Amino acid sequence: MTALPFAQEVIAEEIELAKLPHDFCALQAGAAIKQTSQTGQFILDSEGNAYRAEYESTGWSGTVKKYKAVQHDANHTGISEQISWDAAVNLSKNPQQRKIFTYNTSTSSVVPFKFTELPADIQDLFNRSPESGRRDNLGVERVNFLYGDRTLEGLSSPQQTVQFKKRKTILGDIVNSIPVYVGAAAKNIIDQQYSAFFNQYKNRPGTVYVNANDGMLHAFSTQSGNELFAFIPSFLLDKIPALCDRTSLYDTYLDGKIQVSEAQAFGKWRTVLVSGLGGGGSGVFALDVTTPDIFPGDQGLLFEFSAADDADMGQVTSAPVIAKLSTGKNADGSSRYQYYVLVSSGYNVSNAQGADFLFLLSLDKPANTGWKLNQNYYKIKAGLSGNVRAHALATPGLVLNLQGEAILAYAGDIQGNIWRFDFSGSGPAAIRSAVKIFNTSDETGRPQPVTVQPAIQFAPGGGYLVLFGTGKYVEKLDADPTNFTTESFYAIHDRFNEINSTNRVNSRNDLAARHFIGNADAGKIAYKSSGADFTYGDDTTSTKKGWFIDLPDSKTNGARVISEAATEFGNVFFNAFTPDRTCQTVGSSNSYKLDLLSGKTVGDGSLTGFKSKGLLLGKPLVFPGALELGNRNSFGQRNGAQYFSVFNFNSGSEATSSTSVTYDKAEIRSGRLSWRELPVPVPEIIPGR
Repeated sequence: MTALPFAQEVIAEEIELAKLPHDFCALQAGAAIKQTSQTGQFILDSEGNAYRAEYESTGWSGTVKKYKAVQHDANHTGISEQISWDAAVNLSKNPQQRKIFTYNTSTSSVVPFKFTELPADIQDLFNRSPESGRRDNLGVERVNFLYGDRTLEGLSSPQQTVQFKKRKTILGDIVNSIPVYVGAAAKNIIDQQYSAFFNQYKNRPGTVYVNANDGMLHAFSTQSGNELFAFIPSFLLDKIPALCDRTSLYDTYLDGKIQVSEAQAFGKWRTVLVSGLGGGGSGVFALDVTTPDIFPGDQGLLFEFSAADDADMGQVTSAPVIAKLSTGKNADGSSRYQYYVLVSSGYNVSNAQGADFLFLLSLDKPANTGWKLNQNYYKIKAGLSGNVRAHALATPGLVLNLQGEAILAYAGDIQGNIWRFDFSGSGPAAIRSAVKIFNTSDETGRPQPVTVQPAIQFAPGGGYLVLFGTGKYVEKLDADPTNFTTESFYAIHDRFNEINSTNRVNSRNDLAARHFIGNADAGKIAYKSSGADFTYGDDTTSTKKGWFIDLPDSKTNGARVISEAATEFGNVFFNAFTPDRTCQTVGSSNSYKLDLLSGKTVGDGSLTGFKSKGLLLGKPLVFPGALELGNRNSFGQRNGAQYFSVFNFNSGSEATSSTSVTYDKAEIRSGRLSWRELPVPVPEIIPGR
């Protein structure tokens, strides 16, 4: 691809993505995290069972474990400490029976990961020592090593001249990738052709997908914990021979985040998995995982897309999203749709233009055809050219209409800009640029980075409420106390169809300020949120257009929001991470619950911001419990209570890992609200699957 004229003059700052928590502590001489065994984010399945990834930071190994759900009572669910299965243990039993696949770019086909199935240039790389580059013809042995053959692993016999890396388990370490649970086909899709697909897969057994730094995406059965298949993206094949080398330093291979959703590809409904490489490289891939037990099925790989296809593709650490977009009208006037993968350009774009891009990658592109801009993929610019500061766009949050079509998307970037992408016109071909609706800034005017996917909710008076926190934790400088500044949580009211400038959110002065007031509660520090009331939708000059709140003491302790918020039952739940300045542990977090419209504390005691003992990864998980409804009144209304459990999963060293479960309830009203009220279609708002 020919570079734009100014590309040679503009060189954006590069970010060295940290690989392990140790990397953040490298700033302090002699400091080191005590425990090397680290645990990651829990996820829940439809029955409340939990799954969590772990890794050994000194042993190049990892695992996924399943924990059973515990029903405390009719209203509340918890997680037991009993382990149902350990994926790494299962994987070591019959490694020769594993089903590992990759993509052969020479034949444009998914093939078993066997030495003879690899392209000639990749075979040559496997036949050379990663340490010396000399040809040793051990390609078959290196492939077998990656399957789990330990014959040449770490031998000390003087007769053995070949020694591969010593591993604790054959499953690679799982650091930044969060497991994703996929069970039955989604219920909430409206399409004439979808009913047959749903009926076929409504009882599909559960699968947990996760990326690991053995260069593979792994699929594990939730019932047995056995590996169903693994997939190695083709653009990692030239890198993974180094995994065998006993002298190579630790590196990132595949640690991007995963998204799975039902979508149409090539005129057929499928369950689609998409993921970036994370710090392992510049690119994304999409798989057909409709039938994980017989992968690759009739399709297998849907596509791969990397910097080789477009120089504006960088290191994608956030999860891509799958969206149904309108592409125009049929002859009968009905809408015509197509499914795309929406993915941000990520970090360290090689063809740096000082701008971020949102890529729209068609799921209908045949595997044996090339990528063509404005034909089978599009990219929407978000940012001004000539900006030499480091830049990266986060995962967008989507607004869907009743047909499941994405009509809007919102995304932030590390320069603090919040962008709106409007898909309500005639499809992706009509979109040329994004609109900036807000720029975050602290009390001094310093931009606050946004690295999380925003939560989107319908706002009173029209438009949407965009909720997100600020903060960044991806490079060594982010852990340096001299760089700590004020970080905040925002709720921005975007009245996207209003052109009156008085309705625009120009700065934090247009938002209602909230303030945390500390309180002592059972020996723990917690807070109340206070601030003046305001109303949405009123055009008077005194009306605020959302709210914001600064994280307590973030300027001194480094607190920041690096995981998504959850919005349920009128509340917003989010976690703020605080790094350990002594580097003796990974860090800690505070868990917050606020009223999403007012930004004030709600519920019993009206306290929030309780501190945990370990780092919280991922957004809080809200698990609904029993629903209690009272009797109807003369207007048909019923007041009641929705019980729910909020899971916050501590991660870090195994010595401090635990699960924090908060039992709560929300007051609700059901039935007719007014005899004169007419039903108004309300778009469905989702951040992904």
